[in-house]
Amino acid sequence: MTRLSEIIELTKNYGHKMDCFYDLFCDHGKVGQALFDGYKQIYFNDRRIHLIDSLKKSNKLHRDNCHYVRKEAQDITFMEGSFIIAAGGGGLLMIECFEKWKRNHAKELFDSLTFLTCPAYYDSELREYLKNNNYYALEEKLCLDRGRIYDMQVISSRPIGSKVSLIPSQENLPNYLKFKKKKLKNLKDKADRNNQDILLIEKLEK
Repeated sequence: MTRLSEIIELTKNYGHKMDCFYDLFCDHGKVGQALFDGYKQIYFNDRRIHLIDSLKKSNKLHRDNCHYVRKEAQDITFMEGSFIIAAGGGGLLMIECFEKWKRNHAKELFDSLTFLTCPAYYDSELREYLKNNNYYALEEKLCLDRGRIYDMQVISSRPIGSKVSLIPSQENLPNYLKFKKKKLKNLKDKADRNNQDILLIEKLEK
């Protein structure tokens, strides 16, 4: 399966639990569009006006449950109990988003949110941030798409599931060995390894 199809499949697992979804950095909106069923509220976010205009045209049959947010993702205020798809951006941008979202929402509302993260890069930095800030993983998956491995997690600040760890779990992750081999090579090839890199190497080599 491709990265996009894995994200859609994982998101649909929560379709019966939630009625409000945000497709951030949505590009052409394929994830949000896959959720159309006549009653879910779907917010498409991108800062590029031509993409938002294109989405409005392609989504015109579903206009009653489609909403469009043309601004930086970190400036969005979410509806309570929403499912937020944060895929396509880098891990450092997602860290910036989480920092701002937490400041801009009341604790009770922020704790009601569920996030799907799938960074295009800087996945280790995002995992370290989520671990250090006590986020919990409901699900995680390693997706292999065109030779690249993407680290996908469904997380929440609520104490449900297991605490986010520095590396993905080996259980039920068919691409774990490929992920481990590639991650180790990248870390060992770094000329300026920091303490976090050294700790990751130790964990991956166990």
